[in-house]
Amino acid sequence: MISTLGDVLNNLLGSTEFKTFIGFLSAIITAAFGKIVYDMIKAPKLVSYVPRNGEPAVQSLSNSVTRGFYHIIIKNERRRVIDRSVAGNARVGIVFMEDNGAKKFSLSGKWDWRPEPLSVSGNRPVIEPSLIPFAELVDINPADEQPFCIVMKYDGQDECYAFNASSYLYLDHKNPAWKLGLGRYKIHLTLNGSNVHREFDFILENKGKLLSDISISKTDC
Repeated sequence: MISTLGDVLNNLLGSTEFKTFIGFLSAIITAAFGKIVYDMIKAPKLVSYVPRNGEPAVQSLSNSVTRGFYHIIIKNERRRVIDRSVAGNARVGIVFMEDNGAKKFSLSGKWDWRPEPLSVSGNRPVIEPSLIPFAELVDINPADEQPFCIVMKYDGQDECYAFNASSYLYLDHKNPAWKLGLGRYKIHLTLNGSNVHREFDFILENKGKLLSDISISKTDC
């Protein structure tokens, strides 16, 4: 009986059908492994940093009031040989915390190169809340830099305000729930897309009434 089973097994292992099956299985495993490696090589590599020049972006209003917008940049780093994939439908979540880590509030960032949630009626801009989601998604191509505003401050005022597309719904872009007085705050960013996930940490310091009294620095590697 044992000899018979051994013969059957030997015949099976030596059969053309079995060899074909093993070859087919090996090809599937090789292809799957190759796809995993290729996707790893092509995966977007996102980095974050504070703009080196031109901050804040200053806007002078008609009534001689000046306000500044402070940004963080997300970049999809390029590779020379096999370029990286586009980071698709990237959305950045922002959490503001007290210096001791206690959460204050959270919001989604508005990418600078996405449209403002505005339309025109009678030559005047009108807020369109339905456009807000479109301002929060962007594709980040290899080598592209995509900035978004993190806070806004009016010159001569102590407080600053977190900013995103929803800020357009409030007078002077000041959402009272997102008010930040003088002090030091932690910022945690979570960037999610169709093929990417990254997290970054920054420190925001609001030191006084001047636009130059805001500083943002990166704390993660």
